[in-house]
Amino acid sequence: MAKTKNAFEATAKQFARIKGGAEVADANEAALQLQEGDLAFIDPPYSGVHYSRFYHVLETICLGQCGEVTGRGRYPAWEARPRSKYSVATEAKGALDDLLSKVASRRARALLTFPDHACSNGLSGKSVREVAGKHFRVSFQHVDSQFSTLGGTGDDRDDEAGRAARQKAKELMLVLDPK
Repeated sequence: MAKTKNAFEATAKQFARIKGGAEVADANEAALQLQEGDLAFIDPPYSGVHYSRFYHVLETICLGQCGEVTGRGRYPAWEARPRSKYSVATEAKGALDDLLSKVASRRARALLTFPDHACSNGLSGKSVREVAGKHFRVSFQHVDSQFSTLGGTGDDRDDEAGRAARQKAKELMLVLDPK
């Protein structure tokens, strides 16, 4: 508890010298607003499962109301969930290529993080490096990390855990400089 309190107090004393901002937008569209010299941080989805499935509690709080809850942890209904091309194996590589093409066309730099293994959305660390190399000079390093698997149980396994809640992984940190 003391470490948490000390870290909170130290962080609370830090502040930006220039007022920033945040906006919710499609990354592939927002990339067109970048300017030469900007730095974009890119952390695309790596799962074949749409993340919106897991954010229903936050969305309910923001909306101030809860819709009908259906299925097992799958609120809202499939049709009402936001869909990402990055979570569809047949579309993820094209979506990433489109994004990086737009960032490069604006002569912006980028930092991109991605697991250095094959992922359920069809991308891998190798394929991400290849796509990035079409548009940028790429340098990278590996970082040991842990990913949340969101735990859970697999189908037809009763209450047996399908996987550990955390898995060790190597993540890529790519620095992308305009060509």
